[in-house]
Amino acid sequence: MQDNINSIVQTKDGSHTLFSKKYNQHYHNPDDGAINEALTKHILPTFKYHENKEELNILDICFGIGYNTFTTLFLVKKEKLNKKINIFSPELDANLVRSLENFNFPKEFDEIKHIIKEVAKNKKYEDEDIKIEVNIGDAREYIKTLEKESFDIVYQDAFSSEVNTELWTKEYFDDI
Repeated sequence: MQDNINSIVQTKDGSHTLFSKKYNQHYHNPDDGAINEALTKHILPTFKYHENKEELNILDICFGIGYNTFTTLFLVKKEKLNKKINIFSPELDANLVRSLENFNFPKEFDEIKHIIKEVAKNKKYEDEDIKIEVNIGDAREYIKTLEKESFDIVYQDAFSSEVNTELWTKEYFDDI
């Protein structure tokens, strides 16, 4: 997948990420790897904090190519965690989400390929243990529609504050 906005980059852990020409940044650090970054920056610390909860409501801001969401599912399945996972995620780029059906995800995601395809096609997936909803639109507007204090975890994964200033303001964090 290559278009006028993003180009594919292989990362150190073997996973692929994208380079955004619009923001002039990678979606994930190529030296860490997309899976490793999702695990160490977002998932493992928050899951440790909420280890006794049987159900987690997660706000995954800036769905992008879905690594935070899909790595969350990978971890839950790999570790056989008995948790219901509900993930809600705003994303500006509908074309990017649709393109995930054909994205070259790592073998770690083989078990959830059907979920990835469903999210790419319909922007949602649900079974007895997993619920995912991707909302196409501005994250700032989306979070204003959510019930206060309805999330256990927030993955704040916007591009850096230098290039994506609108998702790093005090007002925005107050809304979260």
